Amino acid sequence: MMVTNIKQNSLTKVEIQIETEHEKEEVVALYQALGWASARKPDLLVNALNHSDTVVTARAAGRLVGLCNALSDGH
Repeated sequence: MMVTNIKQNSLTKVEIQIETEHEKEEVVALYQALGWASARKPDLLVNALNHSDTVVTARAAGRLVGLCNALSDGH
């Protein structure tokens, strides 16, 4: 799925996809940029994402710019 964002007369292509493996450095950088406390516990953060039911990511030019973490009880 692709989303196009119109911002200041430029187009930014954002790719939305489901990912199962997550690089600690890029996830922590995203969380730090947003001021989210989970960035202070990077190993726990990445472990939680890697064990989530589904993680949907948003990437612009290959750079992680957003994510959605879905949890499930398995039913």
